[in-house]
Amino acid sequence: MTLEANRLACSCLVEHLGSSGEVERKQSVKSALLDLGRNEVGDVVLRMIYPPEQVLGPFTVREHSVHKRFLKEGKASIRLITQNVNFLLSNCPPNQLSEFFRCLSVKLAARGKLQGASRRMIGDVSLQFEEISPLSRDDFEEARKNKDVKNLATTPQRKAVPPPQVRTLKRTFSEIQ
Repeated sequence: MTLEANRLACSCLVEHLGSSGEVERKQSVKSALLDLGRNEVGDVVLRMIYPPEQVLGPFTVREHSVHKRFLKEGKASIRLITQNVNFLLSNCPPNQLSEFFRCLSVKLAARGKLQGASRRMIGDVSLQFEEISPLSRDDFEEARKNKDVKNLATTPQRKAVPPPQVRTLKRTFSEIQ
């Protein structure tokens, strides 16, 4: 079974956070399908489909952070800051996981700032879901033009720390006695 870059089959733990950041509700799904799409005004949205025929979302991807330190192990997390939701992903094929995140970042960068603000209704609920198109050369060119680095938040890189200095004792045994 081959999946497109806008779909990801994985195990997922969804955490709904309170206003102060504590976990209010958890939902664990062993076989989930994450879908990238667009809502009625063209914003990128994320939804989760899991058996038996249930759908969680769609969640508009506005302010987000992606933690992919363990990407090679098939683990990552997506935090949607405005919706107070964490998606903790595991058991993903590493190559599909990296393609999924590449698709997400390119589509967000190609879109630039959120469009349709004048048409958007008040609220954060978007009921309509349309599959996002596959990556194209135009998407990469638009992403390169926009270069909105703040929109592509990822795991912060570690700062290089100099090695600690080792102190040696230069006293001999006879000096100690």
